[in-house]
Amino acid sequence: WAGYEDALLAAGLDPKAQFVRAGVPSKAGGYEAARDLLAKGERLPPALLVWGGTMAWGAIRAFREAGVKVPGDVRIATFGSRFFLRNYPGITTAVAEAKSLGGEAVAALGRRIENPDLPPRRIRLPMPLVLGESSTGTPMEEAGMGEPPA
Repeated sequence: WAGYEDALLAAGLDPKAQFVRAGVPSKAGGYEAARDLLAKGERLPPALLVWGGTMAWGAIRAFREAGVKVPGDVRIATFGSRFFLRNYPGITTAVAEAKSLGGEAVAALGRRIENPDLPPRRIRLPMPLVLGESSTGTPMEEAGMGEPPA
């Protein structure tokens, strides 16, 4: 939560804890989190960042059932891998490049083995944003996105 809050504040945005939901990282978890958000009866924020693509599809299903258009009424983004994008197209995704992540992890481990007293170090990797119908353009159902994959 702290990183999310810091990033929003740095961008001049107001983080609203009432929109944060914890859930199981699955379609059912995303569905339940979205249903809970809808049950509060509050106006939805213009966009939601959802933990992982399977949760995003669950949330999209709940929103569709409630008549909430994605992206018309709420935009959804998530993060994942290129593998995820092949299996769950249409969702705006910040892509974690597994090869870069693995390479950096191995290099960091090597440095730590060579010098166990090294102080902790923060490594930032680029995460390209792949825009999908969940946050831009035509509502997903009109774009032919159909039902979320099983």
